[in-house]
Amino acid sequence: MTEFDGDEDFTADDFDNARAWALQTIREACLHVTLIALRDLEDVLTPRTPRSKPDDFKISDLGFPHALAFLAESERNAINKRIAHSTLPGSEPVPFRWDIVELVTKGVSQSLTFLDWVVAQNGVDRFESWSSAVYCHARTKRISDHFAVTMKGRYQANALQNEDPQG
Repeated sequence: MTEFDGDEDFTADDFDNARAWALQTIREACLHVTLIALRDLEDVLTPRTPRSKPDDFKISDLGFPHALAFLAESERNAINKRIAHSTLPGSEPVPFRWDIVELVTKGVSQSLTFLDWVVAQNGVDRFESWSSAVYCHARTKRISDHFAVTMKGRYQANALQNEDPQG
């Protein structure tokens, strides 16, 4: 989505502008997929409970000793009510702003914590698990760092544009 940030059609009225409609549809699809993926990631990063389905993948199944939940209850409820399920709150045309950068940052941080644990728990005797965790950690960290630099640059550029030239 950051690729289209400066594109005037990204925020244009989409009534008579097919490109604006297409870009805004892509934006909404990316947002929805990201939010559902974050909810799913949190499900993986929480321990098995009596309500868990037998085929749910949980880090506790691998011996991880505690939960790495990262969504606030209000964030999870908002994803459930506005994205994951057909609900009355989700059908209301009320402007709602997701702090997607914060949500993704929290999810990545908890994922890296789990991958650090996997690396520490595995060694030569479980080389595939160890090397997979090292690779996933390095790749995730690199993507996260790149995204953070990109977003910081955009925030700084927006701040400069919004500065008062008189003071």
